[in-house]
Amino acid sequence: MRAPSDIAVDTEHRLREYVVRHGQEYRLGSAVAVSPGIGRFSNSVFHGSNYNGLPLALYAFHPDTGKLEESIRQTLEAYKEYASVRWDNGIKVIRRVEFTESFRGYLFSYLMARLLEKNDIINERRNEVCLDDIEYVNERLFSYDTRLKTRIGSELHNLKDRERELGGEWKLYKEILGERIGEPDSRDFLAHAGFERNLIELRKDPHKGILLRYREDKIGTVKKFCREGLNMVLGRDRPC
Repeated sequence: MRAPSDIAVDTEHRLREYVVRHGQEYRLGSAVAVSPGIGRFSNSVFHGSNYNGLPLALYAFHPDTGKLEESIRQTLEAYKEYASVRWDNGIKVIRRVEFTESFRGYLFSYLMARLLEKNDIINERRNEVCLDDIEYVNERLFSYDTRLKTRIGSELHNLKDRERELGGEWKLYKEILGERIGEPDSRDFLAHAGFERNLIELRKDPHKGILLRYREDKIGTVKKFCREGLNMVLGRDRPC
């Protein structure tokens, strides 16, 4: 008998069900989040860096696409394993698990990161980035948005003006400007394209020129600000 074209989906056991795999319980989508080397909020940090035009953060939090791809593959395999099709007066698909909302975020992160790599814009995670590379990212990635490109360009121009004051040792931007060091501010972070004066350090390399990085003791703060920036764009009041 030829099966009808429309498919009835039995959702009775689909919602809120957990899967046991390799001795661990997880909900599909969350499987990616707990995979080795992939932090729970890595997606929102990476997305926030892109949406808000934060080139240094894009380098600092560029995901490991190999690990992402493997985690996504494992999740899809689990999804297929816990889905079944049977004939009961028509085709009935029974899905005992569901993809969480965050799973779509991991797919987007993977696609975005792979596009950056394929187009030779950002190929790897880097904690220290030369100013020339950030200018390159601004030209290649943010040229679609005049507002973001102009903001980033203005900040890079200000950084270039301080080159003569730099040496071989890392120095906080606030110190270079002769200002009193204070607590980082999320609004300043976003308004200055991620180059918040209490968060970035600079030094000069004889071959690479100006190098930048985020303060190692404030990486958690940088991630928090990236997430907050994404939530502002998406109109959310909680981490995604």
